[in-house]
Amino acid sequence: LEEEGAVATPVALAVPAAGGLPAVDFGLSFLGIPVREGERLRIGGKGEGFQLVVQPERVFETGGRKYVVDTGRMAPAIRAILEESGYTVFPAGRDEPGRAVFQRLLRAAGLAAAERKEYLLAGGGNAGFAIHVTGALLSLPADGGGKARTAVLVRGKVHTATRALLRDLGVEIVEW
Repeated sequence: LEEEGAVATPVALAVPAAGGLPAVDFGLSFLGIPVREGERLRIGGKGEGFQLVVQPERVFETGGRKYVVDTGRMAPAIRAILEESGYTVFPAGRDEPGRAVFQRLLRAAGLAAAERKEYLLAGGGNAGFAIHVTGALLSLPADGGGKARTAVLVRGKVHTATRALLRDLGVEIVEW
C-alpha cells in the first residue's frame, strides 16, 4: 500500500557498460526508434540470378537510412551485399563499450549532446533557488506528437532524490 501523496521512485536509466545487443536495445528504446527483430531481408531475385535471405539480429530506420545490426558474426561478403542493397551495417561488438554504441546511435539519429558545466536548469536570479547540472544535455524529439524530451547524460551514479527532482522539471537522467 502506498501512502497518499507518495512520490514514485523514478527508474534509473543507465547505458549498459558492455556493448552488443543490450546497448543497442537500450539506445533504440530510449531514443524511441522502432526496432524490428527476426525480420527476414530478401535481397535479389526477380530477374537477378539469385535471392539471398538474411535474418539480422536487429533492423531499424533513422535519419532516412536503414540499419542492420552486426554484433561481429556477419561474414564480410554478407555485409558487402547488404551495403550494396541500401542498408547500413551498424556494428555493435560485445567487447565495445556501451557508451560508444550509444554515441553512434545518437549520431545515426542526427542527435548531438552538448556538454555543459554548471548549466542553470531552473531557478536563479530572484527565484530563491538555482538548479545547475553538469553533463551532456540532449533534446529528444516528441513521441507521436507529444512533448519534446530533455535528457542529461552523466557519468557516475545519481541519487534517487536528484532523479525525482529533475523528472519533476521534465528532465531525464541517463548514466553513461
